[in-house]
Amino acid sequence: MVLPLVKLGSLAFRTLSKPIAARLKHNAGIHPKFRGFIIGIAQVIDSSAQSDSSCSLIFSVAGAAIIYEVQRSARSEARKEELRRQEVEVR
Repeated sequence: MVLPLVKLGSLAFRTLSKPIAARLKHNAGIHPKFRGFIIGIAQVIDSSAQSDSSCSLIFSVAGAAIIYEVQRSARSEARKEELRRQEVEVR
């Protein structure tokens, strides 16, 4: 239920933002002060996104390592359990 709402919201946001972006782009081409203002905002957003992406990368790698370790442990426990069952069947 949540995923379709997120997709719909994302689509609406992209649809509404295109004309706004086109207008900003046009005005930035005409007015030098406005262009400087927009460039400053873009640089702040870019540097923020770069630091966020490196922080996201760290969490992604850590999360993947945890998932891998949990799955490895579960497989190991399953093998041990299977060996115990085989020992019980032999007796």
